[in-house]
Amino acid sequence: MNIKYDLHNIHAYDAPYNDKNLFIERAQGVYMYDKNNTPYLDAISSWWSTSFGHANPKISQAIVNQAQKLPHVMFAGLTHEPALKLTESLINLLGDNFDQYFYSDSGSVAVEVALKIAVQYQVVQGKKERRKFLALANGYHGDTWKTMMVSEPDGYLHQVFSDKNTSGTYFLPVPEKLDFNSHVLNPDGSFTSLSDEEFYNSPFGQKLVKYLAEHEHEIAALICEPMIQGAGGFYFYDLRYINKAIELCHAHDILVIFDEIATGFGRTSKDFAFETISNSPDIITLGKVLTGGHIGLGVTGFSKNIAQVIKDNPPYAFLHGPTFMGNPIATAAARAAVDFYWQHYSHKNPKAQAIQDIFYPSYANLKAKLKELKREDIKNIRYLGPIFCLEFKQTLNKKEVQDYFIEHNIWLRPFGNILYIMPPYIITQEQLTTLCERIYDFVANTNSSTNQKVVSQDNFV
Repeated sequence: MNIKYDLHNIHAYDAPYNDKNLFIERAQGVYMYDKNNTPYLDAISSWWSTSFGHANPKISQAIVNQAQKLPHVMFAGLTHEPALKLTESLINLLGDNFDQYFYSDSGSVAVEVALKIAVQYQVVQGKKERRKFLALANGYHGDTWKTMMVSEPDGYLHQVFSDKNTSGTYFLPVPEKLDFNSHVLNPDGSFTSLSDEEFYNSPFGQKLVKYLAEHEHEIAALICEPMIQGAGGFYFYDLRYINKAIELCHAHDILVIFDEIATGFGRTSKDFAFETISNSPDIITLGKVLTGGHIGLGVTGFSKNIAQVIKDNPPYAFLHGPTFMGNPIATAAARAAVDFYWQHYSHKNPKAQAIQDIFYPSYANLKAKLKELKREDIKNIRYLGPIFCLEFKQTLNKKEVQDYFIEHNIWLRPFGNILYIMPPYIITQEQLTTLCERIYDFVANTNSSTNQKVVSQDNFV
């Protein structure tokens, strides 16, 4: 195949007419292979999605079987087995917090659906001014129009398209950084309690109280990425502050949305971040790992209370219906992926392997070795679940970093000043050790900020 045809393709966060992309012909397990059959270890699970490995046999077979039987029917007036089985698996995994599930074709659309549900919930009850949102600064919720409006007001991803002053969103400061040495996380992965004094004296708590006092009549919901801000630089924050915020929001009949597209399925200290706190959000969004990265699908789950309000008030239906919602192939793939997660990694399954046991020994060793280098340009080293994050004081040159790792058969994609990995859960200890060693070698053999190979204004994800 002539690679020059790639000149006519627009790739994510890239300029037109770029034909410098790595050509991948196939992928299996943790590796992707080019036309010369050269393997590249996918260290970021293809934007955090292929956690169960590329071409996972169970997920792939579910897709093949469903494609031969029922590739697609409209999910309006019709239903089918793959969607029903996926819903059953999600209810078994998520518990009783969410009673209704809406299947769309991407994570961004799942968030759009969540925002629309929140507005409709308010408006049909006569609160017609409640069309705005509370969100965390530095957040990311997708690339569609409204998801941009509740994302990173001062960031680089959406600065061309959004303006925090006209977005219809009130942005809150991000809660306090998660201090892993403070014992706020119990041994079972749940958070301890937060005192009222700590909450109300914090910038987050004070700003939230101010917004509720001044704008309660305008706000439909609070939305956040719980515990981990992904594209915002893998900032790990103390979710106890959001736990308190849920109480305040519910007291004002303001809904809470947890965008767990990046945090769900074992990325935090539980299966889902909402399980680490005592108060539950009203709406949750899932994607990425939902299908093991094999096909696009997003899901929006919401509570029985919201469902009843929509059902009992005109127009007596939720007004959204994408063509490929509930697609049988996608829901069959997701059912296989969710069941695979349950069998192998779920915190609720005593026979499953703890994700921390897979990654933490290697990550702890890598962190210790990197700290021994005493590099002044390294701002922070942190890890949680399968995520390892190396934060520099200066912006990284994405191309130079990627070229280095491609030469060593590793695919990763730094952004801003962050070099991170999030490998597939199926990675072997030998593969993980090799990956960590290569990261150490890169840092050990790269000079500080005077070396232009690690400094650039190119900070797209």
